[in-house]
Amino acid sequence: MASKPTGTKRQAAGFTLVEMMVCVALCMLLLAGLASLYCYTIGSFASIVSYAELDQKTRHASDVISRDVRSALYVDPSTSGSKLVLGMPSGTVSYVYDAVAGTLVRSAPSESLNLLSGIGSLSFTLYQRPTSGSLPYETLPLATAGSAKMIAFKWNCSRRIVASRSDSQILEAGIVELRNQ
Repeated sequence: MASKPTGTKRQAAGFTLVEMMVCVALCMLLLAGLASLYCYTIGSFASIVSYAELDQKTRHASDVISRDVRSALYVDPSTSGSKLVLGMPSGTVSYVYDAVAGTLVRSAPSESLNLLSGIGSLSFTLYQRPTSGSLPYETLPLATAGSAKMIAFKWNCSRRIVASRSDSQILEAGIVELRNQ
């Protein structure tokens, strides 16, 4: 016959206070790491979306300017570093940069369009055609409105990312040849 020991204390199954404190501390570190990763991911996503949208708008503005320059008949003498005026078959089209507002506005006879905003700097430059086709990195000679064969544009555009200390920036530049000249 087997006898059971009597008088022994039975221990409750569970964690001791020290084990519980260690477990809570490890869980807090894990949660802090996950929260940090989540915040970083949200910030990166916002930066990528902001940059992609800014890139799309600057490419659109560049395409509109290039299309108008290619189909222009002449460059108006009132063209300056921050203003481009083109003579088109349908009338005059002008691009005016407002440095205070940071906007580029396209004005045509029938419409006015705010083409781009958030511009830090913008310039238009008039050039003649290269003098020699054999020089691969020849500097283009500057031109006046009457002798312009190529138009260069360059701008720096930025956008503030919401809830962030940084911003998205993009630089757009191009040289377009007047086809009707």
